[in-house]
Amino acid sequence: MAQKLLIFTISVFISSSIIKAQEGWFWQNPLPQGNVLYSITNIPSTNTIVAVGGASTIMISKDGGNNWNVQHNTDGIAHTLRSVFFSDSMTGFAVGDSGVILKTTDGGNSWFNQYSGISFRLKSIGFRDYLRGFIVGYQYSPYLGENQAILKTTDGGISWSTYSTGSGILKSTFFLNSNLGFIGGSKRDVYENEWAWIIRTNDGGQSWDGDIFEGVYREAIEMLYFININTGFAVGSLTQSSPVILKTTDGGNEWTSFSVSQKILSIDFLGDSVGFAAGQNGAIFKTTDQGATWDEQASGTSKHLFSIYFTHIDTGFAVGAGGTILKTVNGGNTWINQTQGFFNQFYAVDFPSKKTGFVIGNSGKILKTTNTGADWDTLDSGVSSSLSSVDFIDTLTGYVVGSHGVIIKTTDGGNIWQEQNSGLTDRLSSVFFIDADTGFIAGSNGTILSTIDGGNQWNLIRSKPNDFLFSVFFLNSKRGFIAGYEKLIKTTDGGETWIHVSSSGFDKVYFLNDQKGFAVGSFGRMLKTIDGGETWYSENIDNKFQLKSIYFSNMSTGYMVGSWDNMDTWEGFILHTNDGGNTWIPQEYIGNELYGVVFTTENTGYAVGQDGTVLKTTTGGIVSIPKISDKILSNDYELFQNYPNPFNPKTTIKYYLPKTAKVSLKIYNILGQEIRTIVNEIQTAGNKSVVWDVKDERGDAVSSGLYIYQLQSESANISKKMLYLK
Repeated sequence: MAQKLLIFTISVFISSSIIKAQEGWFWQNPLPQGNVLYSITNIPSTNTIVAVGGASTIMISKDGGNNWNVQHNTDGIAHTLRSVFFSDSMTGFAVGDSGVILKTTDGGNSWFNQYSGISFRLKSIGFRDYLRGFIVGYQYSPYLGENQAILKTTDGGISWSTYSTGSGILKSTFFLNSNLGFIGGSKRDVYENEWAWIIRTNDGGQSWDGDIFEGVYREAIEMLYFININTGFAVGSLTQSSPVILKTTDGGNEWTSFSVSQKILSIDFLGDSVGFAAGQNGAIFKTTDQGATWDEQASGTSKHLFSIYFTHIDTGFAVGAGGTILKTVNGGNTWINQTQGFFNQFYAVDFPSKKTGFVIGNSGKILKTTNTGADWDTLDSGVSSSLSSVDFIDTLTGYVVGSHGVIIKTTDGGNIWQEQNSGLTDRLSSVFFIDADTGFIAGSNGTILSTIDGGNQWNLIRSKPNDFLFSVFFLNSKRGFIAGYEKLIKTTDGGETWIHVSSSGFDKVYFLNDQKGFAVGSFGRMLKTIDGGETWYSENIDNKFQLKSIYFSNMSTGYMVGSWDNMDTWEGFILHTNDGGNTWIPQEYIGNELYGVVFTTENTGYAVGQDGTVLKTTTGGIVSIPKISDKILSNDYELFQNYPNPFNPKTTIKYYLPKTAKVSLKIYNILGQEIRTIVNEIQTAGNKSVVWDVKDERGDAVSSGLYIYQLQSESANISKKMLYLK
């Protein structure tokens, strides 16, 4: 019996910016969204809960977590947000990667970017009083080493200054009062060994006592929490084999360890005695004796939990990977998962028609939709193997392959699956059918299988130990290509013989027609052919991108998905081209890795990936640009969308000032680094217009890509993004 996820019945409110016109890429699974969540808190003196995470996700609930308003790409760029803090009922901050600092002054309804001027990962924010606060973070490079950052504000977060930098990785800050505070993280010794590390200040951050705890080898403090000036706790990646929670009862001079079964990443206390800790593999622990003993609770999830927060002795929340939101209303005795959907890893997607599609993943999971993803059925595949690839000839007949030599076939749209005999135990990575009878499969150990009778019999036509093949694509019954580890090979005789095309590794080979094709792989590696694969040209893109899948909706418009290493966190992306693949521009970043993409029309497409990710677009991934209009009269500052956008070789930026004021208009790159100051002067009220000629302060032309322009005055801070194409 098929199990159904009724997406339209989920009791979650998604913000109008996502629902309205369904622009850009939006979530179909899980709901309300699936980006990883790293931090959760409540707004003081309210019932409002705020959680932040990947792709600049900010989720707000004003009814105690029953319904959520979801904002993505809140700062115009999909930075990962690591920590959120509210100093009062209206003023809050969210910090994260690339030095991003977001601020709200209206209780989270709107956020603006306070560019920090550094590209560090900002991990934690806290205030010692209403005006004075600290942010800590770090930057790590295998070539440049590690650097710490401490940012300080003395005006309630209106401005931030870099207070101290040096070696070390800083991950958590906690202030008990205006003078006493702690910072935790890790540092390396002269032999490059990493050690857990805690420092302390007794003068409000003017100076820091070094090494009050120089703890466990090859580990790091993820979070500090103090319940009074003497008693505090430290958690994190502490001792690989025997995870512990550290406790001090003398203000951090001495620390005692308490063993737990999982690594702890977050901790919260209600009063002096009752506390909760959350961590890897869905672990939640509770103490009622000030941390002397910790009892594990059943969370109902195996997802890593990065933050736990209690608003009441009975009511608490924990958030983590895959957009997981857990809630308890009985002091942790039971936890309810407020995130709805499927949480498998999804590796491939195929739509044989505009309405009917299939998604496959690990543990034999197959999903089916017959209404463009409005709801999905879980199909009984009859296998438990991890499934790698799917190919449907029509809405009824399809094939799926996976680990342990699994090949399954359906002839009734997925209601019944029949296992076919591959005769192998190798992982089968890719399946491709030319017509109803002729198909090919590629996999590990150099496996290539072929069939000419619809899979009733599969013939092994190639095998090579320790050879890994990832993707197969045939133009006709004779001419085909296979991408794999350190190779791209081709055949012109139906697979009897194979010719070596390239020694570089590729994850996917794909053709738009019988002439134009691509092979893509790790480190931005890309080959392109326009003569049916006779010759291939290298057109590599940014080497940070691990390219997993490619698909074109027409001859000009294409999409690529994959993953990238965002300072030790693997996240996902969608790249877009509108010139046939000559140039590729990031269109979307999300917190989960993406493995597959397909389009059913020029504008309607789907992408699948980690932690149950199913994304959809009906606009080709594009969010509409508001029409520029002149402002006649307003009491508000206005910054209009640049025009043209995308642009080359120049663009016009218009803005409106309601009064005479000193204003600045600056350009930043995607890392938050200042590129150019266009305006920095006192200007009278009215409509203004400036032109940017795509040059930096030195007069050098900038590279193509996304840029941020920011209008700032004493009472305004507005940012928008623009796209420069060469």
